[in-house]
Amino acid sequence: MSNDVETVVCETSCLDGATTTPAGDHTFDSTCRIEATVVTGLEHIARDECIDKLGVRPDTSRGRVFFDLPIDRVTEVWNLQGVDNLYVVVSTFSNMEVPSSKEEMEAVLVPLVEKMRWETALEVWRRMRPSAKFELADFFRKYQKEAHSGAGDEQKEAEKKDGPKFRVTCHRSGENHKFTSMEAAAVFGGAVNDTFGWGVDMRNFDLEVVLHVDPGCVYVCLTLTTASLHHRHLEHFGPTSLRCTIAYNMLRLCDLKPSDIVCDPMVGGGSIPLEGCINWPQTMFVCGDNHPLAVQRSHDNLSALNEKRAKASSEGSGSQLCMDVCQWDVSQRIFSTRGTSTASISSLDEGTSMFEKVETTT
Repeated sequence: MSNDVETVVCETSCLDGATTTPAGDHTFDSTCRIEATVVTGLEHIARDECIDKLGVRPDTSRGRVFFDLPIDRVTEVWNLQGVDNLYVVVSTFSNMEVPSSKEEMEAVLVPLVEKMRWETALEVWRRMRPSAKFELADFFRKYQKEAHSGAGDEQKEAEKKDGPKFRVTCHRSGENHKFTSMEAAAVFGGAVNDTFGWGVDMRNFDLEVVLHVDPGCVYVCLTLTTASLHHRHLEHFGPTSLRCTIAYNMLRLCDLKPSDIVCDPMVGGGSIPLEGCINWPQTMFVCGDNHPLAVQRSHDNLSALNEKRAKASSEGSGSQLCMDVCQWDVSQRIFSTRGTSTASISSLDEGTSMFEKVETTT
């Protein structure tokens, strides 16, 4: 499954000379490079969050931040609340011209597979996805079986079923490509399959390999997130639901302090107050909406999240989030909250126009 999307030229650092750690018969570098995607225009907020929570200063590009992190600390990236998706960079090939034809594309992409440092990225993926229950050696099983060339086809098929399943997604940027993203993904995926013997499954895959073809740069990543993080706290969606990641970044801009009272006069699905209650627990959130269905969705999302927190608690009584949700007319309420709330924050790009349409043609 491949998509043609615009991607910026990446910035990366070389990990040559990094110390290695043994993992059975395989070794991996002690440092990895993480890519995190963020809504375009909010890269500086994601950068500041990385500095505050991880102590790293990332490189930023359009819709992305890149940073290096020790593998022993890689699970800390789950603390980032303002990013949508997470990837680990396998390898980056700079100063590489975009192939001018399909034939040249195959000649360029296929040799890259064996040049990459797969062990490090796979170890990061394994630590970030412990539910997959794969050991690092499972990804290199073909190398271990090559000595037993007499193995039958049935045995090889059984081993492929037990091993990891993968798919390749390709993103391209630039102009005048002589090949499609799907064609590039098929060529690169075939090379990966020939090299490692992983099974191919476009739907029920374990591992997603992402190939980026940018002007002057080709880099490969492994997807760490099973789904985008932007709806992590929402169960009930509506036409005015706001991405949780955008809501978090908006709240960071408010620079909230303990005991602040925050008002969301057009709450929609409750994304902003829910993110605020979770990440700024010492503040109070008062919110409301004119439409009764929006108020009900906010209540439902709050109840669903509190149920999750209760189940996640070892004693079944996790700390409950508290916020006031009311039904009101924002044109009246916005003035009555003056002097009582420290900050007002809301998403204004959704909903119905409140202004009268006037015919201006003559």
